[in-house]
Amino acid sequence: EWGDNEANRSVRTALNKDLDSLAHIYDARSKQIYAELEAGVARTAWLLAVLCVVAVILAICGIVIIGQAVARPLRNITRVTEEVAGGATGVTIPHTNRHDEVGALARSIMIFQQAIERNVELNRTIAEDVKAREERDAHIRTAVDAFRGSVEQALAAVAPTAEIMRSTAQN
Repeated sequence: EWGDNEANRSVRTALNKDLDSLAHIYDARSKQIYAELEAGVARTAWLLAVLCVVAVILAICGIVIIGQAVARPLRNITRVTEEVAGGATGVTIPHTNRHDEVGALARSIMIFQQAIERNVELNRTIAEDVKAREERDAHIRTAVDAFRGSVEQALAAVAPTAEIMRSTAQN
């Protein structure tokens, strides 16, 4: 009496229709969500591809910047360092005006070059002093030898007279 009557059948029929329409709505919504997800995946794939291209471009720019700002100046400084270490003087040291590690290295090499130039000048001065001293010593030796020669000549000239005076004094 409670379950199988016309009123209940009409309610069950209406409920079945509502469930069928709700199933169609959920089916349509799930298809729409899956379509949006697939579109989102494609969009995400494109976005990741663009990000990868941007990352590669940034990496290439970084390599170029590092090459220009660090590697090339270090090559120049290496070349100049080898010249300075080889004894070259008057070499222009590049990048001394930079305020980074490359500039500090360049200024250090400049100080090293100045020290080498001072040592060369000191060695030149010492060599000139030694040469002047040797010339002075040679001049003094020549003067002493000349004086000795003149004294010996004077003694040689006085010796016979002294002998005569001694023999006269003995007599």
